[in-house]
Amino acid sequence: MHHRRILLALPVSALIGGLAALGCGSYDSPANTGGAPGAGGSGSPETGGAPSVGGGGGDASGGADATGGSMSGSGGDQTGAGGGPPEAPPASCENVEACGGALEGVWFAQDSCLSLSGKVDLTDFGIGCTEGAITSGTVEVSGNWTVNADGSISDNANTVAELVFELEAKCLEVSGTVTICENISIPIASMGFDEIQCVESTVTAGGCTCTGSVNQQGGAGYMLGFNATTSGTYTSADNTMTVTGTGIEPLDYAYCVDGSFMIATPTTQTALGTTTGTIVFQKQQD
Repeated sequence: MHHRRILLALPVSALIGGLAALGCGSYDSPANTGGAPGAGGSGSPETGGAPSVGGGGGDASGGADATGGSMSGSGGDQTGAGGGPPEAPPASCENVEACGGALEGVWFAQDSCLSLSGKVDLTDFGIGCTEGAITSGTVEVSGNWTVNADGSISDNANTVAELVFELEAKCLEVSGTVTICENISIPIASMGFDEIQCVESTVTAGGCTCTGSVNQQGGAGYMLGFNATTSGTYTSADNTMTVTGTGIEPLDYAYCVDGSFMIATPTTQTALGTTTGTIVFQKQQD
């Protein structure tokens, strides 16, 4: 006994639509990836297929090809517009071109390039000289500032600095006697150094080479050591912020706010030299 097979002729468009529906139903689009790949070729071969609904950013390769569709299409650009905060510019080792701007907010130090030069002021130490010549000085800043609308500032920035300077032979004369380099570091330490060591110099005849370092909170960008504190007040005028209370004396910063970034240069000359360069801060977004 023979059975007759009956073939039902369905329109081609219905078959294609059914296959496309099956493909779409079994594929979940990743969140925020710019759109799922074209599933099963839901578009005409001439255009390469449209991306799935809600999947903006797919390209023509993400849908059907001329042979009836592919699941290996591109998922679109994952970066997209507005995909994360802007990248902080690198710190310049030259002073900022000050332009001022709104200061209020929480500012995080992203980068710094600061150096110290000039003279160390030894006037008040009762030794045989009044200054030492700085040969090198480096300063690095991290942490943050909170600048408040009421004129207060919380300086939670961390400053790590090292200073090398030369003392002439006459600096070793103390109260009519001549001491040694190791001993001369004792009075100089009171300038705020966390550590300081003076040794016989190989470049200054009869003199000393002194290396001092600090690791401090407060007084961002300045070498203050144990003289730094973390709270104070500020004023601003002529593109300069003046902070009072975080150091023994008021500390000036030339600055320029550009969008979410602030570039600042410490400009007050202290007993430990003159600072050159910048700190790059990024504002915390609400």
